[in-house]
Amino acid sequence: MEDNSKFFRYGWIVFLIILIYLNYEELFLYLKEKTQFELYEKMAYSDMMTQTLNRISFDEFMEQQKEKDKNQEHKAPLAFVMLDLNNLKQTNDLYGHKSGDEVIKGAAECIKQEYGGAGDVYRIGGDEFLVVIHKDDVDLDALDQALKERIRKYNKVHCRDISIASGSAVRGTGNKDAETLFREADKQMYVDKQKYKCGLS
Repeated sequence: MEDNSKFFRYGWIVFLIILIYLNYEELFLYLKEKTQFELYEKMAYSDMMTQTLNRISFDEFMEQQKEKDKNQEHKAPLAFVMLDLNNLKQTNDLYGHKSGDEVIKGAAECIKQEYGGAGDVYRIGGDEFLVVIHKDDVDLDALDQALKERIRKYNKVHCRDISIASGSAVRGTGNKDAETLFREADKQMYVDKQKYKCGLS
């Protein structure tokens, strides 16, 4: 009887060890798959060059925002800041696309440093960025000036200068939808770009 009792206890220990091993293996596989999924998701929604959100992510945001705008009588705070690099084509033509890529990455870093704490930064085109802000207490003029100062400091220590045209639109009391804000910010950005081309800014 005593031998049987020992055998039974050892059997339970072996069974528990096998059970723990199998559960550990399942947990390991689950964590591995979860990590891979998160990596693939990040790759799908992020711009690898600039480490910002990408156009796919922005399009998805806009679709979700359209649904929210339809269902909200009093729409939540929202502002768009459109940012477009000046002279990128000239940089690519004169110094090559590697230099152009460095300018894009430098611009992205400047934008993220000044706007990243206020909203989400997207790269929506080759040289176009957009910041989406969900707050109503953000001083856009102050952020714009801070970005200009950041770029000025960047240009002092880098070979290729950065210049950015910008335009913004705020929902405010007009209760505008996201599409309208996007168009307004884009229009204001082109006004600023035209001033730059004419040497007025």
